[in-house]
Amino acid sequence: MGNKNKKNSFYELLTLCLEKLENAPFVAAVRGGLIMSIPVLMFGAFALIFQFLPIDAYQNFITSFANGLAITLFSFVNTATFGMLSLYMTAFISVSYVRQKPNNSLLPYGAPICSLICFAILAGMGSPSFSIEYFGVKGMFTAIVCAYLCSCLYIKIYERLSRQKHKLKAQGADAEFNNAVSVIMPAIIVIGVFSLFRIAIMQLFGVSGLHELFILGATKLFMGIKNRFWSGLLFVLISSALWFFGIHGSDVLEGVSETLFVPGAVEAVGGAIPDTVIVTKSFIDTFVLMGGCGTAIALLIAILLFSERRANRSLAKMSVLPMIFNINEMMIFGLPVVLNPCFLIPFILVPLTSYLVSYGSMHFGLVPVITFQTHWTTPILLGGYRAVGSFYGAALQLCCVMLGVLIYLPFVNIYDEILYRKTLRCINELTSLLKEREEKVQPITLTELRDERGSVAKILAADLKDAIEGESFTMYYQPQYHHDGHCIGAEALLRWNHYQAGMIYPPLVIKLSEEIGMLETLEKQILNSVVRDLPSLYSSLGEGVKISVNVTGTTLQSESYIEYLKELMDSGRVKKGDIWLEITEQKAFLSHHSDEAFSRIREIGYPMAIDDFSMGHTSLKYLQMNPFDQVKLDGSLVRQVVDNKRVREIISSIVYLSQTLHFNVLAEFVETEEQKEALAAIGCMLYQGYLFSPAKPPDELGKKQLAP
Repeated sequence: MGNKNKKNSFYELLTLCLEKLENAPFVAAVRGGLIMSIPVLMFGAFALIFQFLPIDAYQNFITSFANGLAITLFSFVNTATFGMLSLYMTAFISVSYVRQKPNNSLLPYGAPICSLICFAILAGMGSPSFSIEYFGVKGMFTAIVCAYLCSCLYIKIYERLSRQKHKLKAQGADAEFNNAVSVIMPAIIVIGVFSLFRIAIMQLFGVSGLHELFILGATKLFMGIKNRFWSGLLFVLISSALWFFGIHGSDVLEGVSETLFVPGAVEAVGGAIPDTVIVTKSFIDTFVLMGGCGTAIALLIAILLFSERRANRSLAKMSVLPMIFNINEMMIFGLPVVLNPCFLIPFILVPLTSYLVSYGSMHFGLVPVITFQTHWTTPILLGGYRAVGSFYGAALQLCCVMLGVLIYLPFVNIYDEILYRKTLRCINELTSLLKEREEKVQPITLTELRDERGSVAKILAADLKDAIEGESFTMYYQPQYHHDGHCIGAEALLRWNHYQAGMIYPPLVIKLSEEIGMLETLEKQILNSVVRDLPSLYSSLGEGVKISVNVTGTTLQSESYIEYLKELMDSGRVKKGDIWLEITEQKAFLSHHSDEAFSRIREIGYPMAIDDFSMGHTSLKYLQMNPFDQVKLDGSLVRQVVDNKRVREIISSIVYLSQTLHFNVLAEFVETEEQKEALAAIGCMLYQGYLFSPAKPPDELGKKQLAP
């Protein structure tokens, strides 16, 4: 028990730390921007794959076809995506950050525009040494720093100026014009600050901008290391660390790798291969960064084989094709790995392990050195084979990947457990939120919530879609009794046992199925399941019992659902009066159209009941407009029947109405003998609740279930 408590405390601490980190403005902004950039990254990635696919026949074809037209097209896409990635990231991160400030309606376009201008300034635009490549992946460090700091400063200045009495606006101009003008002053201040910062960099360090300052520092760091082995190890460490923060480390340090890691001459000393021959850019691309940064192919395999999270496995399956070609942005940003403390250790440790194992294998002659410089998109195994001209290269890659899987595995399990706990908490919060909105009769779309609850609602909705398509539901039945003790029927209750979260609150299932447009399909499946269970129910509860099935008012007015009811009756599987339709969501059927639909349903042979009936004005209109056969008392009335005289009078009035309008009254949530006798004293003789039986699967309903 002590170890279990320690384990729970450990996971609770990790979950708390992860949530605090995720909610930090900087982390949320960067992650949001990275996620928005995924389409751009994937377009560019596939353009690279098609351009450099390592098949000789294919390369000959695209080179000769229409004088290289295909290569030109792929190059255009690559230039327009990866070649401009820092610009996109600046805008995306800024937009992601200002979304955290929903009350500032003008910020969504003011801050991103200002951030783009400031990025161009800090990138060194206008100086003789400026290169358009700084707008690509090489400028990611500048993009992230600039987008976040610029947006923060812009918002603070904007909010301060918005509180001033004298605002910059044109008298008599329309609102759109004044809104546009209002962003000018904070933009001027922010752009001025960043311009002064660039001037300071130029004066102090003799560089044109922040990007060149970053490259200068990195180059001096590596130039100070004379040993190629240690400089290569440091390169892997720094590039992996940069990637963890969402910065394309290998691309940002590309100038360093091209300068330092050029192939050297083969001069074996005592059987050992010199560092200058082993540690090359192709060595790092082929034997270290397999599947991309973090040796992510090992993480992919660990998730596919061992993760218990269906969402993570689905993401991994989507990432397989690009990761074969060492393009891992979908996995890195989608899982996410970026800024995720659960993966910090393995994300850096696995590449270092691959580096050491690969270096040692070549240094001591176990594997030949690289003789062919492969492109970084060459798939694993093929790349290892072609690089060294031997199957030993492919075997070395496979060995490193297996070690990487073993290192990633415990961290994948830890992350699964953290997500499991977060999912359970969010499901409980969604359930509470739905109950609250139902009580207040306030609409809500759970999958559109822009927080963790919304993310979990989307995951649940996707799982629910699969469950509906696979009819992976269970029906429970709660018996209903007359006061004299005999069973008169049962209510069919939907149960969805989620593979990870367990039983889900049924109204939440109904709500999510409605949001994904599958409510009617689900309610048809529920009815079909009940029909299939009828023989077992008659055997357990007795012939002639009625089975109530909950249906939303919206579905009951659907022509296809009514036709389905008729088909069931015509098939002979259901007899008239066997199944009662118990209507929920009553607000949906106060109309002339509903009158016609309900009349047709009753004529087909399905009696109808109202669920959760009270004495409100709307509830009385249900009875006025529709001929119902049964009214089920709202649970809030039944729970107070013993102690609240007014509640007893309300129920007595409903019972009186039932006698004059010819319907029966059934009380739900009857849990004590006192409630039962109090209801009987005012004329309510039909009951359902824990006093008699909880809801059970059909095979667990006793053949002789008698009321107390």
